[in-house]
Amino acid sequence: MLCYVPLAYHLGDDQPCYGLQACGWDDDRRPRESIEEMAESYLAALQEVQPRGPYHLAGWSFGGLVVFEMAQRLRAAGEEVGLLAMLDAGMDLQRPDLDDSELLLRFPPAM
Repeated sequence: MLCYVPLAYHLGDDQPCYGLQACGWDDDRRPRESIEEMAESYLAALQEVQPRGPYHLAGWSFGGLVVFEMAQRLRAAGEEVGLLAMLDAGMDLQRPDLDDSELLLRFPPAM
């Protein structure tokens, strides 16, 4: 999440910026196994801090797919999504034949 620090500084003090780390990367929690599980987990954390919208969401690479799912869930719940930014999330979201494991295989490993 350190790559977002410069962005957070540019947003200013009146624009809080929160980064959400995937479970299981650097702790003992069970990793989430699907985009839907990740979105559910992140929304629970987000709504502890900000119970109501409008929400401004951004995700980079695979995180773009996760924030897309988060935005869909928020809108279905009647919440306002003021911004959805999918940064370098070059995936064909119109491919229902791809399951989550195939989506993960399309992304190169982090260096």
